Amino acid sequence: MTRLWGALGTLPEGTDWLIAGLLLVAFAAIALPLGFGTGFFKLERVKAWDVVLPTAAIALVYPSLFEELLFRALLIPRPALANAADLWLWGTVSLVIFVAAHPLNALILMPERRDTFYSPIFLTLAALLGLVCTLSYVQSASIWPPVVLHWLMVVVWLLGLGGYGRLAAQETVQNQVK
Repeated sequence: MTRLWGALGTLPEGTDWLIAGLLLVAFAAIALPLGFGTGFFKLERVKAWDVVLPTAAIALVYPSLFEELLFRALLIPRPALANAADLWLWGTVSLVIFVAAHPLNALILMPERRDTFYSPIFLTLAALLGLVCTLSYVQSASIWPPVVLHWLMVVVWLLGLGGYGRLAAQETVQNQVK
């Protein structure tokens, strides 16, 4: 619990936000060509505010805050108290578990999302997201920059790059099969 409260209670400084912004740019520089090049991303903007606002609000809590607390704050030692070897070890462990959790989630809780959550491109993007969030957490010792990064990336994908339509279509197909 000390890790959790420490991560929640550490307020990021300006430098932490600057580095988070640079990590976001690096993520975009890799993810956008990969996503568009494979057809995983498509420009598809959700315009209905009755979808946009709840989706953005829910995404802030789950997956962003929940997953960052679980995979970063609880699994990675507090950066100020750990040596570099422990940070690398637990950062890698948390990243592997973070990526593996997505297909497991689809297998156990959300079978309608299997096509997306089993996709090698999705898992590659999830690994890249996890790496960016891990680096941000280790650098800042605060959960807030990785939560914001995670949230921005999920919301942009869902509401602007076809994620919402992809997941909704998979749910529709799953419901028709039942």
